[in-house]
Amino acid sequence: MAISFEEHPQIFANETLNIDIPEKLSQIVDGKMQKVPPVLRLDRNNLQDYDPLVVSLGPYHHGKKELQLAEDFKPTALKMFVNGSSRDALQGLQLNDARNCYIEDDDPKLAQMMLLDACFIINYIVAIKSDPKDCTTRRRLGELAFGIVLRDMFLLENQIPLWIVKLLICWKYGTEQGENMLNEFIEETVFGECTGSGIASRDEEQLPLHLLDAFRQVLVSESISQKPSSNHEDSRFGLVKHMGNSAKCSHFCQYNLNWSCFPWRKGSDNDNSTKKYVHSFRSATDLKAKGIHFRPSNAASLKRIKFKPGYFYAVLEVPIWFVSIHTKVFFLNMIAYEMCPNSDTDKAVTAYIEFMKSLIDSPKDVKELREKGILMNTLGSDEEVEKVYKEINTHGVTNVGIFHDVKEEIQAHYNNKAKTWLAELFYTYFRSPWTALALFAATFLLVLTFLQTYYTLRPS
Repeated sequence: MAISFEEHPQIFANETLNIDIPEKLSQIVDGKMQKVPPVLRLDRNNLQDYDPLVVSLGPYHHGKKELQLAEDFKPTALKMFVNGSSRDALQGLQLNDARNCYIEDDDPKLAQMMLLDACFIINYIVAIKSDPKDCTTRRRLGELAFGIVLRDMFLLENQIPLWIVKLLICWKYGTEQGENMLNEFIEETVFGECTGSGIASRDEEQLPLHLLDAFRQVLVSESISQKPSSNHEDSRFGLVKHMGNSAKCSHFCQYNLNWSCFPWRKGSDNDNSTKKYVHSFRSATDLKAKGIHFRPSNAASLKRIKFKPGYFYAVLEVPIWFVSIHTKVFFLNMIAYEMCPNSDTDKAVTAYIEFMKSLIDSPKDVKELREKGILMNTLGSDEEVEKVYKEINTHGVTNVGIFHDVKEEIQAHYNNKAKTWLAELFYTYFRSPWTALALFAATFLLVLTFLQTYYTLRPS
């Protein structure tokens, strides 16, 4: 199929851009370009977090009236993309491989849609580093809409194949510069800085499926281990700053055993193997009272939660996260992606959220994690952060194997009566100088009273 853009004479004048793709795009393949699982849309609190507010990317939300502003700008983005290119060079550009696309039926306008959307994404990548005063995109969309575009790029149903974006950006700027631009955008969106992961430099077979997949792979890739910056001003988008590894799911990864309503059966062969996945510890403040202190992780990975035991106290290292207006949308769509049918992910992001939800039970827990530099709150109050995590529903799905060792170590500390008794003593009576002074004064008076009584009874 050849796509002619002569229908946009205001852009190309008398020139034609031909892009050849197969006549029939392939159907949905396992775990790719899927929609949000219907059960996730039943939660009314999160209903709008799966739909775009400014721009549609791909066919699922294309044509909505409320997205017309960005749709009207896309031909301009295409014109800016091809600006200065010769006709021969444009005609040499081919999209010969659309095998990973999402549409079940034959849509003759799909290729044009993907080209316009890819040019819009590339235009946005260039615009975020441009001077706001000289940025056509910002002026046409307005600052409010421009600021929401990134949020729309996090949506599972608002994606196009990343190989198309890579193909076009490398055609426009050359392979090295194009890959660097795409790498920087992906990494800076997640970390606020470029980390050198080279995720966009991979060949097509290893290239992430779409931008959301790229964000996830960077977030859970152990190939990057640098410590995230503690200055949230480094992050233009106030989104995150970390990453982790990818392991295949065990047979326990689909459902958390906490849903089980059956009592333990004494003597059962599965008793010990099942109980090891159930833990009694609670929130961050609860762990602190038991002598487990929190510290931001030196690693960037979401999966790099580590427990470091001590004689009386222990340390739980947790990656830094910048809680922003994008956090809920980002995680909900990341979890939706991991929950898609035939998904081959290890559900690491879902497991991380499940772990964090276990730590955050009240605003006091948020305060504890915030004061330790683990949660960077850009929303305002600790109550707002607590609400964000409570509304991110994992529906009991997780990979219990990812943080199993950490939870076992926490539980072992929790079960050690000597450690927890001493920790609770200090937590209760030595949290402030005044409580410590009161305890010492009471102890001193008690000793004086004992001595007075002793010498009264035995004056000799």
